[in-house]
Amino acid sequence: MSHKKRDSVTLRRAKKRLAGVQTIDEALQLAKGVSVKTFREATDALDASVTRYNGLLASADAELANLQGREAVVSDLSKRMLAGVLTHFGEDSPEYEQAGGTRRSRRKRPGQRKAEKEARKRPHHRGEVVEMPQAASHATTTTTNGAPSTSGAPGTNGAPTTNGAPTAT
Repeated sequence: MSHKKRDSVTLRRAKKRLAGVQTIDEALQLAKGVSVKTFREATDALDASVTRYNGLLASADAELANLQGREAVVSDLSKRMLAGVLTHFGEDSPEYEQAGGTRRSRRKRPGQRKAEKEARKRPHHRGEVVEMPQAASHATTTTTNGAPSTSGAPGTNGAPTTNGAPTAT
């Protein structure tokens, strides 16, 4: 993408104003060094700076295109170099790994990734499920069939339970 060239609004206005002031008097001299001559010099200096800046942007754009072309060449050579090491030494060789490839024996298979992900989900390293104890701060009552129940447990809305499981009412 090329850089956007600079266009100075101030320069455009100054050129219009200079043209208008020159029609009044070419040698107009105002107070404190403000004259048509100094205004023209300042306007010309700004115009030269904008032109030089835009020229530098064009040079930068050309250099960017050159750089991107060289990057493409080096990227292609890099891929071809790795492919050459692969064919010469093999995919599981230490030379292939030194050249930046991944040895076949060190690649993770899809089944291993899934097993590792499942192992991270388990709460215990031996695969045992550890149940956390419930808070025993709720009142225990007896249901109509004589089994203990907990009323007021969170999520039960006070419904009677049998053996810790909510019953259908």
